[in-house]
Amino acid sequence: MPPLISSEDYVLIQPYIVLPFIISALERDRKVIAESGVIRTPYPYILAIDDAIKQARADLYEIKQECRKRGIKVFDTERNKYGIAARYMCRGYHGVFEMLDDYLTAQASVLMHGYIGGRGAEVLADMKRPPD
Repeated sequence: MPPLISSEDYVLIQPYIVLPFIISALERDRKVIAESGVIRTPYPYILAIDDAIKQARADLYEIKQECRKRGIKVFDTERNKYGIAARYMCRGYHGVFEMLDDYLTAQASVLMHGYIGGRGAEVLADMKRPPD
């Protein structure tokens, strides 16, 4: 029996879930840097974060478009005591995608580092690569 959801479809769900957390974290960090007064010249950091947010939003938009095109719908994303769970539907098949907090944190850190360093698209492409 063939798999109900292909690995190419399945790997789109993770960034669909992780990117909104990254965008929120970057927005929060931007606000802290801008308002803290601790950094003498916050403007370069704010610009770098703004660029990262802009790229992450563009990538999230593309992922949502690709999901829509492939018939994937992600809904009911919720945090629980272990991590995050999201229900999805792919061409009639219902499933649950779960990530433990430690894995979510690691993935978010890698992606945030990529976006801040201007390599967000490369890091995201690696994340979306199906396993062999």
